[in-house]
Amino acid sequence: MKHLLGLLTALAVVHGLLYAFLIPPWQAPDEIAHFEYARLLAERWRPLSLADASPALEAELIDSLYRFQAWTLIGAPTPLVRPTRLLGAPFFGKSSTLQRFSLAYVPYALAVRPFLAQNVVTQLYLMRIVSVLLSAVVVGLGFGTAQQIEPDSPALAIGTALFLIFLPQHAFIMAVVNDGNLAEGLASLTIYLLIKMQHTGLTWRRAALCLGCALASLQIKTTALFLIPLVIIVGLALLRPSAILGYVRQHVWQSLGVLLLLGAGILPWVLFSAQMAYLQQLFNINRNNWGSLAYYLSNLIARDQLSFFEALWRLFKSYWLTFGWMSLPLKEERWYDLLLVLSAISLLGLWLRFRVQRRRSDNTSIYAILALAAGLPIAILLILFVVFLNYPYQGRFLFAGIMPQAVLLVGGWLSLFPRRYASSGLWVILSGLLALDVVSIGFTIIPFYYHG
Repeated sequence: MKHLLGLLTALAVVHGLLYAFLIPPWQAPDEIAHFEYARLLAERWRPLSLADASPALEAELIDSLYRFQAWTLIGAPTPLVRPTRLLGAPFFGKSSTLQRFSLAYVPYALAVRPFLAQNVVTQLYLMRIVSVLLSAVVVGLGFGTAQQIEPDSPALAIGTALFLIFLPQHAFIMAVVNDGNLAEGLASLTIYLLIKMQHTGLTWRRAALCLGCALASLQIKTTALFLIPLVIIVGLALLRPSAILGYVRQHVWQSLGVLLLLGAGILPWVLFSAQMAYLQQLFNINRNNWGSLAYYLSNLIARDQLSFFEALWRLFKSYWLTFGWMSLPLKEERWYDLLLVLSAISLLGLWLRFRVQRRRSDNTSIYAILALAAGLPIAILLILFVVFLNYPYQGRFLFAGIMPQAVLLVGGWLSLFPRRYASSGLWVILSGLLALDVVSIGFTIIPFYYHG
């Protein structure tokens, strides 16, 4: 299995590099803003602010936008008068992150620090390679998590890894410069450790590492908010509240270390993250609507706005594949209809698997953790949309929980095959994923970006 894991991670790197070099520069959500922060962080090596903006770097980035026809590729007119600063560049200049420090930029900055003399495009591809390596880590964690659940059946572990590799939208996001990639990796490690502790027992070392990963992921991106209820619920299940005091008494120094780790994780999130400020801004915009419930609900379902059900459909489509700045879906809507049917089939398979697992109490609790880890990101995103009306509805905001989602989706499909035919089911899943990947690359990405 170790050799198999090595092959799968190598496949993840090769496939990720394919996406990294196929997607033109700056054709990913906020990539130019994330690049700018990471590039300046590599040079100055301290938290930045808007005052740290570099006119020289901005001029090079603007030249690159013209060189790669960035406006044309998003369907916008190219400015006839060249902007002098990035803030004045239509569309691409509105998403600056210089006011928000994020741990996500540290690996990117480390990668380009020895190459500061290179041009911005070379540095961009170096950062994209870092993203691809992070995707391979997620694939490995998915493989390991599934192996803990079904140690005697490698099909689930292999299928989970293949899903994480070939899901087109995941391959795309994890091959570009994005602040959610490190958050996804840390969230996946948190979930892996929770299941590991459920499977083999609680230790302070694992608990501290799990807590540290969760807090770091929270500092990076709001999409990791689901880790708060997940860690609390699973933690209390692993360590009964009545036994906590006894553990603290027996492990005083370890307990102090966990508390310090908790403080060290919360402090930078409060000081340097703009995530809470963003939620507060949305709260202030929408709180007047809540005074009239009827008015609020009419806004939620109004035809002249994005309705809840339309948002759900866009969320589903962009989870599977909507490239570029979430503006390049498949031309044929029937592909998404087919994916919806296949997702429903997986849910049926999960129900069948659950009926079997109830007779095997050793795995029931692990599946409960998986279900929480997979479902909480979806529930929180939908709640935020309902509460704030205009909260983003992009599928990539669910990727912090994609590892358990992959395990459950693949497990649901495999449940439809008798155990002795698990390998046949795995080939069916792989064939479907490869077909989707070919359609994505050969009939969407290449025709649009290179023959459009």
